[in-house]
Amino acid sequence: MGTHRNTDGSLSFVTAAPGLTGVDLVVGSTAGKRSLIVRDSQHEYVFTEVTP
Repeated sequence: MGTHRNTDGSLSFVTAAPGLTGVDLVVGSTAGKRSLIVRDSQHEYVFTEVTP
């Protein structure tokens, strides 16, 4: 796992493990909660923080 600063100023975590190389998880905010966003050519998957 490494980090990458994107041209739009956002931060991404990038995988470096064999078989998962190059998966880009963009740090974001959704409805005021922290989120990680994974995008491919057709989809966007948003993982939003859940607080108890």
